[in-house]
Amino acid sequence: MKKILLAAACALGLMTLSGCNNEDGLKNTDKTPIVFSGSMSTMTAALGDALTQTWQADDELGIYVYATSEMRYKINESSASTGMTAVTADIPVSYGTDAYAIYPPCSAKNRFEANIVVPNAQTYADGVNPDLFYLAAQADVVDGAADFEFKHLASVINLGLKSDDNVKISKLEISAPAPARGSYLAGEAKVFLSYETLDLGDVSKGNNTVVITFDEPLALSATPVYVPVAVFPFSTTADGLAVKVYEQRGYPCDLGSIWTGTNAVSEAGAVTLEAGECATEMLPAITLDLFDMPGTVKMTVKDAKTSSPRAGHEVSIYSLAGGVETLIDRYTSDASGVVKVELNAGEYVAYAPYSAGGPEKSNKVAFEIKSGLETSVELVLNPIVFFEDFSWVNTTNFPGIGPLYGDVPGHVANTAQNFTPQYTTWTAEQLALMSDRGWTSTSFVYARPGALTLGKKNGVGTVTSPALTGLSGAPVEITAKVIPWHTVTGGVWMLEYSQFTVKIVGEGSFSPTESVTEMTNKILTSGGDSNPGLESVFTMTLYGATSATKLSFCNGKPSESGSTMYRLMFSEVMLIEK
Repeated sequence: MKKILLAAACALGLMTLSGCNNEDGLKNTDKTPIVFSGSMSTMTAALGDALTQTWQADDELGIYVYATSEMRYKINESSASTGMTAVTADIPVSYGTDAYAIYPPCSAKNRFEANIVVPNAQTYADGVNPDLFYLAAQADVVDGAADFEFKHLASVINLGLKSDDNVKISKLEISAPAPARGSYLAGEAKVFLSYETLDLGDVSKGNNTVVITFDEPLALSATPVYVPVAVFPFSTTADGLAVKVYEQRGYPCDLGSIWTGTNAVSEAGAVTLEAGECATEMLPAITLDLFDMPGTVKMTVKDAKTSSPRAGHEVSIYSLAGGVETLIDRYTSDASGVVKVELNAGEYVAYAPYSAGGPEKSNKVAFEIKSGLETSVELVLNPIVFFEDFSWVNTTNFPGIGPLYGDVPGHVANTAQNFTPQYTTWTAEQLALMSDRGWTSTSFVYARPGALTLGKKNGVGTVTSPALTGLSGAPVEITAKVIPWHTVTGGVWMLEYSQFTVKIVGEGSFSPTESVTEMTNKILTSGGDSNPGLESVFTMTLYGATSATKLSFCNGKPSESGSTMYRLMFSEVMLIEK
C-alpha cells in the first residue's frame, strides 16, 4: 500500500478457499462475485495535527468471508474511499453474508488467526513509510456487496526534523526507556476479526526501539520534514521517548527525550498512545556540532614567491585546545600540494618551514574545524631571510647554566649568578659561538638556556645581529620572542616590567612612508607563579632595508614601572620576506 503515510506487512502464508456455505449452513450456489468497497477514517490527533491518509491504486489487502482463507484484493483508485478488485479470484456471494478485511494482508488461514506485525526496522523513501498503517474491518454482505469501514489498530509517531546546517541523516531511532509492563513499540499481535471490538491481543516478540532508515541520506533544511513511525498502542511508566538521529556517515546525535512533561500524550513523563491516535513532535533543530564526529581540513601549501603548490612538503598541525599548542602529527603534501586530514572539531594551527631543515614554525596558518564540514585553507610559505633561536646557548657549551625557569628549588632560577654567566666572563670558545654567527653584544648580556638575558637591575643590555644579507628589497616581517624576567619576592615570582626595543642599524624603516628606525614593545604581562616562562611575541614589518642592514635588540624601563629592574630574556628572532 502506498499512501501519503503508508503501512506494514504481515507474515503468514496464503491459504486456499475452505468453504462454500453461508452462516446458516444453507446451500447457496450463487457464483456472483461480491462487490467490495471500503473507507478509512482519519487518525485521532493526540498531539499536533491529524494525519491524512488515502488508499493508493493497486494497494493490496486481505478479505475473508465466513470460513474462507484470506483472499487478496487490490484498491481501485487513490482515495480514502474506494472499490476493490480481486487479485487472483473473486469471492462469490455463495460464501456467506459476513465479510472481514485486514490491511496489510497477512495470509492467515481464517478470520480467527489474522496477525499484524509492526516492524522495529522501518524505511522512509520518497516521502513515504510503507510500514505505517494497520487496519481491520467487518461488514455484512447485503445485496451482493460489502462496504468496509476500517479501524486503525496501531498508532503513529510523526517526528519533524529540520537543520540550518544542511545535515544529512541516514537513520532515526526512537525508543521507550521505561515501558509499561507488557507494552511494546513493535512486535507481533493477533487480531480476531470476528470479534466485535477488533482489538489486538498481547504483543509477542516485542521490541521497544524502532529504527527508521532512509533509502538515500535525508537532507535537512530550515523547512521541516516529517518522518512518520508506526508503533503499537503503548504506554510508559516514565522518561517519555528517547530520540536519536545518525549522520550520513553513521555518527550519532542524541536529541534527548520527548513527552517527558505534561501534554496530550503524557503526564509527568508517563506516555500513553492509543490505537488510531497519532502524535506529532517537532524536534530541536539539528546542527552539525551536535554530532560526535570529526571535520576535515583541506590545506594547500603554496610558495609565496611563485604562487605554485609545494608537493612533498612537511606540515605540522597543532591543536589549540585549552589555549595550549599540542602537536597532532606531521603530514606531507601530495602532488597537488594538498594536505587533507580528518580532525575533531576545534581550533588548530599549522606550521611549515620554507625549506627543509628550516625552523618548523616559520610559516603559520590558523583554522577552525567544525563537525562534519570541510575547511579549506592555504598555508603560504614565505622565505626566511634570517633566523636565530639561540639554541647554541646550552648546557654543553655553557656548563652549569641553570634552567630557563621553574625547576630550580626555591625559585632561584633567575637570581643565582652562577646560573647566568655574564658576557664579559665567557670563555674564548663561548665568545666565538656568538661572533662566528655575526652577533655583537654589550656587557649586560647573560647566558640562559636557549636565550640571552638583557639587562642587570637598572642596566641595559644590547645585542646586535649580523648584516641581513638575505634581503632582496621586499618587505620583511620580523617576529621576536621575549620571555619576561621575574624577581623572587616572598617565594613568589614577581614580574619585572620591561620593554623590548628593536633598532635599525643602517638603511630601512618600520614604516612604508616615513623614517621610523625604532620600535618598542612593552612587557607588562606575567604567566604568574604557575607559568613564569610565558613568551611574549612581537611582530613588525621592515621596509627598505639592504643587505648591509643590521638590527639591535635591548631592554628598557617602561613608563608604567617604578622599579629599577627591567630585565628580559630574548629567545628568538625570525625575518620572513613578505
